[in-house]
Amino acid sequence: EEYVGVGAGASSYVNGVRYTNVKDLQEYINEAKPEIEETQNEEDKLREYIILQLRLVSGLTIDETNKKFGVNIENLFKDEIEKMVRYDLLEIVNGNMKLTSKGLDLANIVWEEFV
Repeated sequence: EEYVGVGAGASSYVNGVRYTNVKDLQEYINEAKPEIEETQNEEDKLREYIILQLRLVSGLTIDETNKKFGVNIENLFKDEIEKMVRYDLLEIVNGNMKLTSKGLDLANIVWEEFV
């Protein structure tokens, strides 16, 4: 979802573009102009969504994700998912994809697959 960050070093995400305010407080007060950090395409948005949802203990709902982005993530990320399942870092249970207990400890490894 979109959000606006206020203050020195705060980030915003509007219309698929992430902005970050300057970190120096005095510079922020004097200028208060955000720096454009990145513009995301649809695939970037999907990858970020997956990573953020996998941070939740409940994981992500595959059907909801597919509908939201108009894709089939099980096909699109077939290799990545199979690899993480094989290493016991990710599991699919009742239509939810989530980190295993081992995956919670090694979550960065899983997220790297989707970056």
